[in-house]
Amino acid sequence: MKFNLLSVSLSLYTFHVSAIVETSIPNDNQPVSFRCTPVDDGPKQGVKSWFEATIEHPFDLNGDQQVLVCLNRHDESCDYHPEDNPHIRQELNLPFKGRIILNDALYYIYDTGNAPRNRFRVQTNIHIRGHQGRWIPINWENSRHRMIDFFNYHINFEKKITTINWSIPRRAGAFGNIRQFSPNQALDWRITFAVEGSPGFQPGTKQYVIELTSGPSSQSAHSYPVLSPLTLSLDGR
Repeated sequence: MKFNLLSVSLSLYTFHVSAIVETSIPNDNQPVSFRCTPVDDGPKQGVKSWFEATIEHPFDLNGDQQVLVCLNRHDESCDYHPEDNPHIRQELNLPFKGRIILNDALYYIYDTGNAPRNRFRVQTNIHIRGHQGRWIPINWENSRHRMIDFFNYHINFEKKITTINWSIPRRAGAFGNIRQFSPNQALDWRITFAVEGSPGFQPGTKQYVIELTSGPSSQSAHSYPVLSPLTLSLDGR
């Protein structure tokens, strides 16, 4: 299934995080925003591209410089506490909430599993890196939802920007058994969108993946290091 969507991405520039516009304040639950600015690396056909992201969950809610997901304890160091149901505690469930603003026209965002596999290396989804470097995705079949259920978007043709918002409740952000992940160490994660669009609102369309990541990129273009790694805590550590 392919969903009509008009949004924005960046294909003509290399981007770096240039500034943290907002920073977390302990116990104040403030989101963090990043603005990525272009680096000139050759002719760009006159297109000025940019990208901005605001991440609310998962986030360093207590301001101690790490995103700590506690699986079997409750204390002040935890940003996310264990589920009350002991059966659910054996699974990793997380909320995801944020926003991106880009100046590409995205005509379609494919739902998870529906992007043509001969054209896209990565599907629309959220992944956390598990054992042996394997990316573990949200299991949407178990949550009985689709990722696209938790998105909304708005395109402004006058300003040539598109905003995508996502808000995934914790029970829907289900990654399966916690044994798939290494505890007590930082884990990279990523959000990926398989799209069709026009970079910079220029004529013509292309197919590509927009990636927000906490670690090394899986691709050379349209990838932005704006996320913070996650730490899963076990045995009181």
